[in-house]
Amino acid sequence: MKRLIFLLYLLPISLMAQEYHNSAPFKAIETKFKIDKRRVVWHLYSEQTFIGDTLHKLIVFPLEKKETTAYDAYIVRYNTQKQRIENYYIADNFWQNNEKQRIQGIEISKRTPEVKPKTFAYELRTFYSNLNRAQPIGSEQLLWLEPKGKKLKPIFIANALSYQGNITTGNNIPCKGETTEVRSIFTISAEKKCGYYIVQEQRNTQQINITTDDKGICTDKITDSKEDFLQWEYSRKNSQYTH
Repeated sequence: MKRLIFLLYLLPISLMAQEYHNSAPFKAIETKFKIDKRRVVWHLYSEQTFIGDTLHKLIVFPLEKKETTAYDAYIVRYNTQKQRIENYYIADNFWQNNEKQRIQGIEISKRTPEVKPKTFAYELRTFYSNLNRAQPIGSEQLLWLEPKGKKLKPIFIANALSYQGNITTGNNIPCKGETTEVRSIFTISAEKKCGYYIVQEQRNTQQINITTDDKGICTDKITDSKEDFLQWEYSRKNSQYTH
């Protein structure tokens, strides 16, 4: 149960987002792409600098669209020394909200995985949830982007986590129910395909029973667990990793 509450509420939301709209990087973005900052979803706005790279920061934010639940994606690599945009990725309707779950947070990882010799990618994680305690649904999408010319090219998109549950509370029962959780760990091997390192996925699927112990505390008990190992290889035809 603790794990479930953690997933529902520990999402990266910037409390300082409103300060960013007057920053030099955002003003450069606003000018170049003719953005209406009133449409920026500021509580999902995120910036990150990287270990070993003091010159750049990655900026990510969604842009609201009229009469739709989808968000356009703006992902920008900004040179802080030269104060200019070096690479970017813009995609219409990239983040999809629906009746089951909505985007709750975006996190830019400090790590930059090496996807081919001396070529590094940027890693983003997007969190979705319905924020429902009784019937929780959530997922985490992993995205790698590789700088190529003036663009950032998506090369790897995968689900890193998904969960769904049915939990009953009340009538003197603190909690009772079950959840299904699928969690993946991705590692880069030493093998290459089309010049890119092969990615190994260790996927763990668990059935979790939620009960109340003799002290009235909600506890998780794994009733079934399965491990799968998958291999992702870069495909020139699709211009990204597939398995």
